[in-house]
Amino acid sequence: MGDLTFAPVSDYVAGLGESPVWSAHDNSVWWVDISGQRLLKTGAGDGETHSWATPEQIGFVVLTQTGRVLVGMETGLFWFDPGDGSFDLCAELGVDNVRFNDASVDTAGRLWAGTMDIDNTRPVGGLYLVGADLSLNPVIDGLMTVNGLAAEPGRLYISDSHPSVQTVWCAQLNDATGVLGPR
Repeated sequence: MGDLTFAPVSDYVAGLGESPVWSAHDNSVWWVDISGQRLLKTGAGDGETHSWATPEQIGFVVLTQTGRVLVGMETGLFWFDPGDGSFDLCAELGVDNVRFNDASVDTAGRLWAGTMDIDNTRPVGGLYLVGADLSLNPVIDGLMTVNGLAAEPGRLYISDSHPSVQTVWCAQLNDATGVLGPR
């Protein structure tokens, strides 16, 4: 594998930086600062970081195949327009004191998104499969801190990273239908 070297891409300092997503379209990394309530985009070539204030705590950012930017926050999913910095609610979560925390796109292009209690004290987090129409379809409930979501062909990995739980599951995933098997 050879020697690996690591270097900072930017000098931007986040309070709680997470959810990096690579954009080959513009050679950049999109990411979030949860506690700083910022959506960030850092150019890989120049290290310049663009920053937009979010109206709520932000948990994740994903890019669609068409290049649109979708973020998960406290009240739901929002389309983000980098041109004017606006966030438009497109799918309401409808649960008080809960926010989106992490997400992953599976090999079929489906979005899996997890939620958690804002204070991180109650097991009210859940895993949702986001429909093509942006409907939020609950799949698993009763989690503390959904985190570390990852997908590969035929599998979805789910972590509940709260200190009282610290559990990682692997579940079979039917790539054709999106049906999730037992953890």
